Amino acid sequence: MSPKRRRLGLYFRMHPKNISQEEVHDFLWYLIRHPRGQVIALWNGTSIHDPNSVRELLRRYLRLNLQRLPAYAPNLHPSETARHATKHPLATGRPEDIHDLAGALLENLRQARASQAVLRGRVSQSALPLFLR
Repeated sequence: MSPKRRRLGLYFRMHPKNISQEEVHDFLWYLIRHPRGQVIALWNGTSIHDPNSVRELLRRYLRLNLQRLPAYAPNLHPSETARHATKHPLATGRPEDIHDLAGALLENLRQARASQAVLRGRVSQSALPLFLR
């Protein structure tokens, strides 16, 4: 959320497979370059996140603040409600191939990103602590 304009942002990248620590670092580097000021990233505490690697990221990117959520707690993570909202319109369709599916997902993500009402709804539907809403 932008502190002055109070605008929420949705940043994403799509991958055809499960991602590794390298893709996480690459995305956080991309993320830290866009908004000004402090960046708060919500992340789940699953075991794929190496604690030493996370500490190195925080040392390297001083503007980055990671708010660790419990592992496997989708009710706390706004990205889970965003994922559901992105996939829901596709439930009645049938893409011809993986490229059609990726295109439809990308379009839905872009529409969600463009709507402050949708983004605020995703955050309010989560069970985040109030200070993060």
